[in-house]
Amino acid sequence: MLKSMIKHCISSKIINFGNKGSVIVEGTIFLPVFIIAVMSVSFIINIVSIQMQVNHNIADESLSLLTRAYKERIAPEYPLIIKSKLYNNLNDKIKNLHISNYHYLNDNGKISANISYDIKNPMPIDLIGPMHIKTDILFRGFIGELRNTEPMSYEELENNYDDNEVYIFPKYGEKYHSKNCRCISIFPKEKLLTNHIRRHCSACKACKPDDLANGSKVFVSEKSRIYHQGKCSTVNKMYIKINKNKAVEQGYESCKICGGT
Repeated sequence: MLKSMIKHCISSKIINFGNKGSVIVEGTIFLPVFIIAVMSVSFIINIVSIQMQVNHNIADESLSLLTRAYKERIAPEYPLIIKSKLYNNLNDKIKNLHISNYHYLNDNGKISANISYDIKNPMPIDLIGPMHIKTDILFRGFIGELRNTEPMSYEELENNYDDNEVYIFPKYGEKYHSKNCRCISIFPKEKLLTNHIRRHCSACKACKPDDLANGSKVFVSEKSRIYHQGKCSTVNKMYIKINKNKAVEQGYESCKICGGT
């Protein structure tokens, strides 16, 4: 009896020791994997954060440059300013910064450059070396160029012409019309004021739009060659574009001249 009790106690001790040993072994295996996973996520977050800071500094200086482009036809200092700004703000995070293929106001005002740099290892343990990053920048300067041509219409700017769209006169009409209907063509069309319009059209004597600055919205009558402000009584009869089904729902009928198609 005593002998069997001793064997039972020894067996229990071995089992308990074995369970503790199993936990220790599992912890020893899992803990390094967990630490590596945490360090990897932290490394990725740091790299992305540094890239965002670099891009923000580049974008900030590029915005300043493109707004000055209309009066500064040469700007050789841009690469030097970018370098100075990045090293001043991120000297402890990047190194080996290079700016190449810098082009200023080429191809209708485009500004471009290639930027490369190394991100210093942000981790306390030097497991890997610096990470090499390349960035290409391309933007257009505000050069204030005025071309002696007719401005694009609002329809052309929208680029979403729908064959199912018609034209109505909200205040005075009961019919809907096609784009080429003669009822539409005789009324002023909405455009942006330019020197070309000033030279080839007369300003309305009633609303006096000649005091407006270039780029202001005006309404030009192609038949009379007169341009108006939006508040002019002539423009109050202005037509608008609307979906054909919606025009029918609102009670408009097709024009007897063009058929609304």
